[in-house]
Amino acid sequence: MDRSTGMLTALLLCVLILQREALAQAKQEEKVAAQKNEVPKEATVASNASVAPAKALPGANGSGAFQSAAPVFSLKDPHGKEFRGDDLIKKNGMLLMLTVPNLSQYEKQVRWQRYLKKEAWPKEHTPACVLLQDMSQQETFKEKARSIMKEKYDPTAGVVVLVDETGDVRRKFGVSANETVILVVDAKGRIVHHEADDSEADAESAKRVMNVVRAMASANAAVAPATPPLAAALTPMLSTAIKK
Repeated sequence: MDRSTGMLTALLLCVLILQREALAQAKQEEKVAAQKNEVPKEATVASNASVAPAKALPGANGSGAFQSAAPVFSLKDPHGKEFRGDDLIKKNGMLLMLTVPNLSQYEKQVRWQRYLKKEAWPKEHTPACVLLQDMSQQETFKEKARSIMKEKYDPTAGVVVLVDETGDVRRKFGVSANETVILVVDAKGRIVHHEADDSEADAESAKRVMNVVRAMASANAAVAPATPPLAAALTPMLSTAIKK
C-alpha cells in the first residue's frame, strides 16, 4: 500500500460510519422537529454558517497566518502508542492533516483524499504522513469515534493517526475550530507550506502540496548520509553468514 492510499484509508476509517449514523440521526431530528413545527438545531447552525463572512486569510493557498514552526507536542494513536512531534519530524519532515472526525468536515477530507491519491508520491526520503483528529470537537459520537478508530486503525498503512483529545495541539498549530488544514513541515520543524481551510481541495491544490513534498524529499536525499563503503561491502557477507 503506497502512502497516498494509506492516507485515504486512514482518513476514512472513522468518518464513514459516523456519517451514516449522523445522517440517520439528522433525518430523525428533522422529522421530530417538523412534527413539533420547530427548526432543527442542525439547520440553524447551517443557516448561520451560510451567511457568515468568509475568513479573510491572506493567500489561503499557502501563505496564511499559521505558525512558522511546528510546536512541541506529544499525542497517542488510537491504540495508545505515544508519538512525539519532533520524532515524527526530525528525519524527513511531516505532511500533516489537521481535521475533525465530524460530518461537517467529511466532504473536505474526501476531496483531499481524492486529489492527493492521484499525485505520485516520492519513493525515498519522504516526510511522515500524519492525520491529527481533534476529538474535542466531536460531541455526538465521541465514544463511537474512539471505538471505530481503535478497531480499524492499521499502524502499518503508512499514515500515523493521532488523537488530540483536548484540541490543545490543534490550537498550538494556529488552526481554528471546525477546519481541515494541511501543513508541510520540513525536517527542521519549519512549516514550509500550508493549505488553509479556505483552500479548495482540487487538482491544483493537491499538486501544490505534492510539489512541496517532492522538493523536500529531494532536499532530504541531498543531505542524507551515504552508506560507508565498508558497511556496503559487509552487508551481503553478513546476510549470507546469517543464512548459513
